[in-house]
Amino acid sequence: MCLSLANGSLLYNFNFLDRIFNYSPTAYFALGFAAFLALNFAFYYFCRQIFLDKIKPFLATLVLATGYIGAGTFLEVYDSLTLFPSLAFIFLSLSFLINGLRKDKISFEIVASLILLAISIVALRVRAFTYIIPVLAVIYLFPGKWKFGKRLVLSLMYTVLHFGVFFYGSPVGAISIVSGLKPDLLVKVKYFFANLGSLILIEVFEIEKLSLYVVTGVVLSLVFLYFLFKNRNKREVTIVSFFGVIWYISQYAPYGMRTDWLLQSDHRYLLPSFPGFLLVLVVFLSTLNFPFGKKTVSYLLVWF
Repeated sequence: MCLSLANGSLLYNFNFLDRIFNYSPTAYFALGFAAFLALNFAFYYFCRQIFLDKIKPFLATLVLATGYIGAGTFLEVYDSLTLFPSLAFIFLSLSFLINGLRKDKISFEIVASLILLAISIVALRVRAFTYIIPVLAVIYLFPGKWKFGKRLVLSLMYTVLHFGVFFYGSPVGAISIVSGLKPDLLVKVKYFFANLGSLILIEVFEIEKLSLYVVTGVVLSLVFLYFLFKNRNKREVTIVSFFGVIWYISQYAPYGMRTDWLLQSDHRYLLPSFPGFLLVLVVFLSTLNFPFGKKTVSYLLVWF
């Protein structure tokens, strides 16, 4: 099996797997599942860095690990062996970055974060050109001992590394990514809200009206804005919610800018942005005052 990425400018060669597993789908699924487990571990570790308690990281990871969203990623060997590891590495990179910001100088955590960022881009170069956005969000949103001037220098370091790795060895493929974009802004906005609604109106409801998906996405966005305004004085709520939105939009963009159709809930294009949605959802539900206590929040998340 030889998989070409970015018009042949970067080659992932899985021939050695052919020699080991031949064409056994079970073996490739097992490898993909192992990569998916690694992604969930990395996401949980990242959530432990940004939440003050343990229940929110557990619940967010539980939904990611058992949910229906993006389940179609397992249908292709290419997706499971590139997307899952790439997301795992970027979450580990962000986790080390957050820890590094808690120290007053460049430390092992910062160096490890830079290396992990580079690996995450190489693993999925064709869709990784927006990874720098959540990295910059972490640098400027999350607290630590670094002053603004140092954070500015640090952000330049990450930006140079990001685009250097992204374009190195694959300039033709990188340019092809931009040239393939469809610029109809109104259509993009419509399907952005529709695909946001697809996270709630999952396929089991058998809903075919696009307008209902769009309305659902708009309502979700309005609810979030009201929620953010109401809790604007709560630091964790504000920081994590903003980061969740930044993650969702930035990781939806590489896929959403190239599509003019409704993505069903299990479509692989929805998986990269889904963790951002989960961060906002967990924070939102944790602030609600249910008459039966916090266990109700857990039940709702498990149902979702």
